[in-house]
Amino acid sequence: MADACRPVETWPVVLLGPMVRRVTPDAVSVFIATSVAATAQLAVRPGRLLATQLGDGDFAPNPVVTLDRLGDRLWVGLVQARLPGDSARGQVYSYDVRITEGATRRGLRELGELGDGFSADDIQDSIPLGYTAGFLPSFVVVPGDITDLRLAQASCRKPHGGVEDEPDALTILDEVIALSLGVSPTMPAEELTVGQESVTLPEAPPPSNRQRPHQLLLTGDQIYADDVATALGVAITEASGLLLGWEEHTPGVNLATSFMTAPGWRSRFLDQAGFVEAPDVGSVDYAANHLLTFAEWCAMYVFAWSDALWKRTADGLGVELPEPGERLFVSEGVKLLDYLALLGQNVVPPTMTRWVELAGKLDEFPKYVSDTWWETRDPAMAFGATVRRVRRLLANVSTLTMFDDHDVTDDWYLNGDAAEAMLAQDKDVATDGKISVVGPRLIRNALSAYAIFQHWGNVPDDFGMGEVGEPRDGDRLGARLLAAWVTGDIDPDTGHVDVPTLGFEGGFDGALDLTHEADVLLGLTPFPSPVPPLGTARHEFERMRWDYSIDFGCYRLVALDTRTWRDYPSAPTPFEWAGAPGVEPSPLDTASRDYVEQLAAAWDAAAALGSADNVETFATLLRAVQAAAAETVTTDLTGYLADVADLTEALISATWPPSSVDAAATELARYRAGGGLSAGRATQLWQASVLLDNLSQIPVSVDLEPLSHALDHLGRYLQTEASGTSAQMAPVVAGLSATLNDDLIHVLSGTPQMEAIVRQAVNEVGPPLAEAIVALVPDEWQRKFFRDGTGQLGAGLISRDALAFQLTDAVVADDPNLAPGAQPPTVIVSPAPVFGNTLVEIVQRLQVVKVTLQGGAGAVEWEYEAWAANAPALAELFGAAQALSRCVVLSGDVHYANSSVNDVTMLLDGVSTRYVQLTSSAARNADWKTTKFGLLDDMLWEDSGAFHLSQMALRAVEGNPQPDGPSLIGWAEEIGAEWAEETFSVEHFAEWLDGKLERLPLTPLELARWQVMAPLNTAKSYLAESVYSAFELVKLARELSDDPKEVIFGDYLTARDVIRQQLIDLYKDIGVDHAYGFAVKRTMLRDLRPDRVDQYPARRRFAKYDRQTSNIRAYADIQEVQTVGHNNVGLVSFTGSGGVVDGVRHELLWFIVPEPEAKLSSPGLVVGAPVRDDWMGTVHECGWTSAAHRYYPPPTTGLGNS
Repeated sequence: MADACRPVETWPVVLLGPMVRRVTPDAVSVFIATSVAATAQLAVRPGRLLATQLGDGDFAPNPVVTLDRLGDRLWVGLVQARLPGDSARGQVYSYDVRITEGATRRGLRELGELGDGFSADDIQDSIPLGYTAGFLPSFVVVPGDITDLRLAQASCRKPHGGVEDEPDALTILDEVIALSLGVSPTMPAEELTVGQESVTLPEAPPPSNRQRPHQLLLTGDQIYADDVATALGVAITEASGLLLGWEEHTPGVNLATSFMTAPGWRSRFLDQAGFVEAPDVGSVDYAANHLLTFAEWCAMYVFAWSDALWKRTADGLGVELPEPGERLFVSEGVKLLDYLALLGQNVVPPTMTRWVELAGKLDEFPKYVSDTWWETRDPAMAFGATVRRVRRLLANVSTLTMFDDHDVTDDWYLNGDAAEAMLAQDKDVATDGKISVVGPRLIRNALSAYAIFQHWGNVPDDFGMGEVGEPRDGDRLGARLLAAWVTGDIDPDTGHVDVPTLGFEGGFDGALDLTHEADVLLGLTPFPSPVPPLGTARHEFERMRWDYSIDFGCYRLVALDTRTWRDYPSAPTPFEWAGAPGVEPSPLDTASRDYVEQLAAAWDAAAALGSADNVETFATLLRAVQAAAAETVTTDLTGYLADVADLTEALISATWPPSSVDAAATELARYRAGGGLSAGRATQLWQASVLLDNLSQIPVSVDLEPLSHALDHLGRYLQTEASGTSAQMAPVVAGLSATLNDDLIHVLSGTPQMEAIVRQAVNEVGPPLAEAIVALVPDEWQRKFFRDGTGQLGAGLISRDALAFQLTDAVVADDPNLAPGAQPPTVIVSPAPVFGNTLVEIVQRLQVVKVTLQGGAGAVEWEYEAWAANAPALAELFGAAQALSRCVVLSGDVHYANSSVNDVTMLLDGVSTRYVQLTSSAARNADWKTTKFGLLDDMLWEDSGAFHLSQMALRAVEGNPQPDGPSLIGWAEEIGAEWAEETFSVEHFAEWLDGKLERLPLTPLELARWQVMAPLNTAKSYLAESVYSAFELVKLARELSDDPKEVIFGDYLTARDVIRQQLIDLYKDIGVDHAYGFAVKRTMLRDLRPDRVDQYPARRRFAKYDRQTSNIRAYADIQEVQTVGHNNVGLVSFTGSGGVVDGVRHELLWFIVPEPEAKLSSPGLVVGAPVRDDWMGTVHECGWTSAAHRYYPPPTTGLGNS
């Protein structure tokens, strides 16, 4: 289909970019792709500058780069410039890119990218890359102080993804930069009268939305290679041919069979290749337009990140994609093939025979292709209408990336079976004709394109680009891979460039070599890739490493590759409990208690040196804890534990600030009134341990953290005595001793003599304890204990050996000369969340069990590849990162966004780490399921993180008025009334239903009643379905828990304290030592700011509603307070002062409803699709040492709270 993309004669010189990639205080790298042979050179200067303010002298210090040719009209390159070092931190730098084509030299202004009349293209001219006409694009260097750092995150950006009319969320970040530059105005503060109330509305958006991000971290699925809108697929196919010119020979495709790779048909082709399984006709066919060739992947990146190839509408003010053309029904194609066969033309490979026989029965399939074409065309065009703004964003912020599956293909290397099939290692597939090599070809194309368009900017050194200005090292792996795709000059005989090394593998009958250099470089063979010896330098690996680590000074970034270094567990073996390590009395009990007594004596001696009441109180507390641990008579134990509570209260009152003391008093009162002091020994010890744990998590200042840590370890000591496992005792006591060091002395007294005495005590009694600790290797038993009811484990997302170089080597131990809060935090990019949403993970795990026990492929059907799907591998991750004290995990993948604090304890290894998990997904792929989940998650979980169906209070269903709380039914009734009063039109509604009403026997009056009642009925049905689904989930969980062999040991990971104690009792009954597991105490964060709508541009949609009576307004305030299900992006910052970090702030920005009342345009955007800027925010804040996180008070009103 011709003319699907922009006519080639109107293509601009710059097709993609400039895209700011890696920026450090010493250098900046910018990626660019052009349609002409050229060289490129950077000029960089501080400040926000006009293009006319830079001259030849600004370009001169930086190297001239000859762009690499990939085809007829595609050249690519990474250009670099030096920065002055630490003095650059926090500074704004403007830059220009000079493109020299022959004797013609042009900067971005002359190339028409700066919007001051040099471009004839209206869209290009109206959205200048510098935000103001004539100004250059710019970037900000990472600051020196972590509290000044601003990070942005996003993931999962599918052009036709999202519910109807919901925009690409990356446009919000473009507007954030515009606001930071003062280009876009804010909504001023104003006085408003609604009903009888006068309200003061603040300036919007809030200041956090007007602060420019230093970096944008894209955490996966930057493109969707496997799920392409049909109309966009046609445009990509056409553009790919024009870009590269040479034709890639896809195995199994020739003139007669080429219709199998036409739009909408490709899943059938890939099914025969053994790559994916084609769905039934009428089912969602995600792979119908799967990218196949390297050229198509290149074109996809240009369409995803640039407006250059999108075809303009006739008036030049918008973009368009082709409509469906004439269909060739399958039966006609089969007749053609049969006719050619009669003539002796062998055009159908043997592997296609089954498909051809089936195809004759599928005349309805072309209609399905056509329908899908129409359904996805408009959303894809809406994406294209705003892509120029995304291009501008990428030109003005340092962007770093990591792939996930859709950058290559859906469920890429999901498990061992999937990897074998994709790489044609499955013998049944590999011997079924030469078509089996399609899988390796697709992955090779995808990873090659990822290397050039994404990884090159992440790690320029992998492509031989070391210090700025040095010659490129052609021996580096990335440089060798790029060279295999680079083409020569135009061949005068063909009018095109020659086919590069990797583009030609012969025709269908040609010999195919799967072991050439690129497959080794990309890790396709051998597979799985062998891990080099520990200490092997990055450039000494035989295959590309996609992971990377960058030390930015104020923080360290570690990006994990969770796809290509996986660990695939062997098939499960029959499970037997016999032989599991049982629970035995601890041989270290006496030694451990003696050690605690010696510590208490040392603190007593220190207190005797002076009037150090705090030190004496702590010494007495230590002795009380030790006595309680040794006591077996419950009546005496009660007295000891009462002493523990009293001494802890006295210590806290003397050291903590009043706000923290009040919180501690509440915990102590709850403990004393709870009846635990009259229970049995195990219960008393356990509840006392929970008290100390809760006290340790009350917010305190950074300088009081050591005391919080001491209380935490004292609680673990009592917990260990309560559960009585041998494997725990030594590491717990060792952890206790490690906390009673100089830092704690500083908190309690600060007297040098006291420091010396306690330090001497630790040194004297520590070695004998260390000798008593016996190393244990729990791997074998972990694989048995962490079960899903089937004995199966998902793939380990990173193998143990790969974790050593990806994470352990990248993590720098804390500087002993710095206080805990002054340690630079580590930000880990894990495409899939390490700590997912608990509700989602439970549902997924139970469904995998259910389908597997029914004989199905549960892991494939439910995409079982979360970190939690393989608990031993997750334990390896925690062990590899145990040196971290400040860790933030940024993730995407899951199509929802939320934040959580996760305290990880590994008893055997002495690991105790807090991870702050920040997830933002999807930038453009929300759907009705994720938006529904955003509400369901708020309704079904109480503040402590426990699952409670009872949270669905009656007032959330019935139409009760305020102040009892907003009502979902009341909301639906108000919406229905608005529709009936303001927008009701039989003709309009009929058009909205796309003509389907002709088949419905409705009078206009009946239709009106239907329209008004539809939202109400929808809300009632939604709630009824949610209740049913929840009960089914609980029922399934109970069925699987009847047999101890099918108990999910992993429940111990996230169980609350009371449930965890019950689980431990269960494990003891069946002879299992729970110390072989690990625990994750998770706190899901919520945003319960009052009237938060007023702080964001979304308020313009709700200002007219009465705050006291309107359910619509009330729901806007409490919508998505925990989990965001709409298209979203995240902003991350760190709180503290003077370089000392005490917390993390995660702000999720999203559009509150998919159908705005009015399309809103930012000032200055006079062409192109109207741009929405009425976004909403959800803020989650947490502290490093506190579970009582900000914006996390127990709500008194609102949905889901009774």
